[in-house]
Amino acid sequence: MQSLPTQQFRIYQEFKSIDPEDFQGVIRLYDQYAEQIRVFDFEDFFDCTLIFANALYETKKHVRSVAVCTELLEIIIQENIQAWAGEDVYQAILLQKGASLWYLKNYKEASHHLTQFAKMYPNNETGKVLLRASMIKQVPPSMGYIRLVTVMLIMGALLTGLVDLILSLGFDYPLTTARQYYPMIFGIAVGVFFWNEIHHFLKCIRQVNKTIGRVKS
Repeated sequence: MQSLPTQQFRIYQEFKSIDPEDFQGVIRLYDQYAEQIRVFDFEDFFDCTLIFANALYETKKHVRSVAVCTELLEIIIQENIQAWAGEDVYQAILLQKGASLWYLKNYKEASHHLTQFAKMYPNNETGKVLLRASMIKQVPPSMGYIRLVTVMLIMGALLTGLVDLILSLGFDYPLTTARQYYPMIFGIAVGVFFWNEIHHFLKCIRQVNKTIGRVKS
């Protein structure tokens, strides 16, 4: 049953009387009157839902934030909204959705989403940073394998060297020629590990810069 116009006005006034920074209050009231808010006039509904979306993001309710942002983006496209209250609302909601995906550790979807964002808004530094972070968090299988092998080599060299040292100090244990290889194995493993990490990091940065550079050129 739809609310009467007077009821809608009362709910809208009550909603707008809340400090937008009172995120919990905004969420609580929106959830309480969700059905009534959906039958508001479009401008009132959109205004309240924008405030609600921001409150969800600020309180780290990122699953709901993604869902509400997706709905808002569809509305913005359908209604061809260029700006709202002087703000490029499409850019703001698009970025918010990408950030929520990142916080949810959905790095693959976040990378895809933020790549599209970077193509549309190449000068947005926050979007660029989030895109880099999302790509860096995506570890390819080969990189994971190298991580595993190098860590095992490092731990093996340390443990073997430690055992060899203990035996040589506590017992009449002859020095072995193998001992000279422990530092070499350790050094090579550490070097490969950090090369692997730095290579992936720089590759992601180059890819982001390349994507943005194509748009700007």
